[in-house]
Amino acid sequence: MENVPAQKCLSRYTNTIALGAESEHPCEATPSENQNPWLVSPLRNSTAALPITFAEIVEEELQQEAALIRSREKPLALIQIEERAIQDLLIHYQAVGNPDEFVVVERSPQGPIAAPMWNKH
Repeated sequence: MENVPAQKCLSRYTNTIALGAESEHPCEATPSENQNPWLVSPLRNSTAALPITFAEIVEEELQQEAALIRSREKPLALIQIEERAIQDLLIHYQAVGNPDEFVVVERSPQGPIAAPMWNKH
């Protein structure tokens, strides 16, 4: 019986369209307000987007490549600091021999990174 209110609303909507009356009810909107999104022109709905220049694309690619290199080439000293911090956390939370406690380490996203490309040597 849940469809009964929806059917009544639909019948009121079709009656409103047939009579040409306007109403404040959202399901009784006029056809111009309730257009099919597939038939609406994208130029009318799009916001005023600025064109992207070639220089901006190249700059973004360079930034992504630099981020990839930074993520790949982590210094050994930094890796050792991270490992020591993990060990300190395990000791602090008494998780060394406890299967109920564990430490999860994740890398936080720093923005878009270029896809790695493997070169054949």
